[in-house]
Amino acid sequence: MINMINYKKILFLFTIITLFNFIPKFSLASSLDGVMDTLNVEVATKGKKLKQYFENSSLNLSFDGTIKAYKFSDKKYEVYINNQIKETGKWKVHGLLKNQIKLEPENGSKKYYLKKISKKDKIYHFNKLPGSEGAKKTTVKILSSDIKLASNEKDSNKQIEEPKKKKRS
Repeated sequence: MINMINYKKILFLFTIITLFNFIPKFSLASSLDGVMDTLNVEVATKGKKLKQYFENSSLNLSFDGTIKAYKFSDKKYEVYINNQIKETGKWKVHGLLKNQIKLEPENGSKKYYLKKISKKDKIYHFNKLPGSEGAKKTTVKILSSDIKLASNEKDSNKQIEEPKKKKRS
């Protein structure tokens, strides 16, 4: 009898402690988007989404009034200015967090990096590895692209999916 009472007390305490640990986490996750908006935090697109965004796509970017058209294929890229090819090279997803694109021009010029910002039509251009000393960051506006924003892919997929029909026995 005494063991049963102790068992119920321990189970009750365990349940209460577990609830207090999980309730704040759920409320934090739902309010995190609002906090990030008010703090103006920019999150970079990462990993597979970043690769899908650039792979086999074309982007028209505005660099201080100059419009450059980037055409990305499997592992190669081309840069056009006024419909003339100005640069070719290789690209790949780079970094510890896989949140930037490393572009290596074939003509021997310096490597540079692009970082796509989620939910926004802008890309950051870095002349060196982002975060390294002396890296110059330039904001580049995406004028047009032949693909959807990486952050909006989930929304479009939800609209396409049809509800599954229940099987009748």
